[in-house]
Amino acid sequence: MGTIHIQRRKEGIMMKIGVIGGGSIGLLFSHYLSAKHSLTLLARRKDQAFQINEKGITLIHDGTSTTICNISATVMSDALSSQDIIIIAVKQYNLSTLLPILNSIPPEIPLIFLQNGLAHIEQIDRLNQKTIIVGTVEHGCQKITDATVKHNGFGKTLLAPYRGDIEHIRWLISDFKDTFPFLIHGDWKEVLFRKLIINAVINPLTSILKVENGGLIENPYYLHLMMSILEELLPLVPMLNEEKMKADILKICENTKENRSSMLKDIDAGRKTEIDAILGYAIELGKKRQHSMPICNVMYAMVKGKEADQGES
Repeated sequence: MGTIHIQRRKEGIMMKIGVIGGGSIGLLFSHYLSAKHSLTLLARRKDQAFQINEKGITLIHDGTSTTICNISATVMSDALSSQDIIIIAVKQYNLSTLLPILNSIPPEIPLIFLQNGLAHIEQIDRLNQKTIIVGTVEHGCQKITDATVKHNGFGKTLLAPYRGDIEHIRWLISDFKDTFPFLIHGDWKEVLFRKLIINAVINPLTSILKVENGGLIENPYYLHLMMSILEELLPLVPMLNEEKMKADILKICENTKENRSSMLKDIDAGRKTEIDAILGYAIELGKKRQHSMPICNVMYAMVKGKEADQGES
């Protein structure tokens, strides 16, 4: 495996980007975005921050190891107040502990939230920020160590304005259009519901069957089950086109075929999953609309059962 060390660009305007969260998504975004701008990562643990400051963040992709050494990592939240933009890349169930910190940030700093599901909308609605962007990530990645992330499947990040104007982050989109693409969508509900359906179809199934994303399309029985779950979920979101959703899910499974879903990784590591924010949210929505979801209920119970076996609730 070859190793390449690269530095940030020196030309042009260098913006300050803050990333909250040292998981796989936080490390992935920090690595790519720090290639062109000043990057500060807010970690939960001091030992992770120390390791990143000492060694940088290494990205493994297509057999090549690339390390960027000019990332500043800290556990001190006051570092966020000087950023031009802040990306929040923590799990949905950890977001509530961040709300006091986020409310202490100057309201002019745009925030980008990358959580799964829609349960976090009620929380971010209480923030004072003038510009709030919500997004979904279609990259496949895996955290190898506190300072190493493996990029298993290249995709895109879809962003939509929840509050304020997307123009405040237009530079982010243009600067990374060729290396780490961001796309803009005008309807945040469609963006989040689309990802909710994708996650609800892929994540619980992979965690129960113990397969990588590609396994869902390589095995005809798994593929049939995946499409049955999709058909059960789609009536909840009439704004989404059925054929396009089928095509998108198949494409995502193909593009991230070597990726293990976050829910599978959580189950294997004995961690709490996001099943409540994803499939649980969809099931509750189905109850409100009197829509029967027998397969989804079984999948939900199976994942919750695995959590219970590991002492999670």
